[in-house]
Amino acid sequence: MWSPYQIKLLTEVCKLAQVESSLPTILEHGTLLWRDIPVTLLPTKEDAESLSLYVHYGVPPQENITAILTRLLEINLLMPQTYFERIGIDPESGAVIFQYRIKDLAAEKILRLIEHAANKASEWRDDYFLHEVSI
Repeated sequence: MWSPYQIKLLTEVCKLAQVESSLPTILEHGTLLWRDIPVTLLPTKEDAESLSLYVHYGVPPQENITAILTRLLEINLLMPQTYFERIGIDPESGAVIFQYRIKDLAAEKILRLIEHAANKASEWRDDYFLHEVSI
C-alpha cells in the first residue's frame, strides 16, 4: 500500500516526466513504460518513504545465455551499491531485472535514476553487455 509520502513523490516524478496520466496505473499496478522499457515502481515493506524500482531488461537469447549470465554476475559484484542495486532473473519470465531501492531522494533524482536505468536496459538489449560497459 502506498503511503501519502510515496504518492506525493510519484506525483512529482510523473509531473516532471510529463506522464501525469500514468500515475493511476503506477499506483494500481506499479508499471510504467519508459522509452519502450518496462519499469515497475513499488512501495517497500521496510518503511513508508522508500520505493523499489525494477527495470526490465528483457529475456536473454539462449544461444549466448552462459556468457550473458556470467557477465551479469560480474557486473553485479562490481556495482557500487549506492541504491542497493542488484541484477536478477525473473523466475516466471526469465527476464533480466535490475533493481534499485530508492530512499531519501527528490523527484528529480528519481527521474534521472529511471532515465539512467532505461538507458542501460537499451544498451543491454544491443549487446547484452558482452563488450566493455561502464556501470
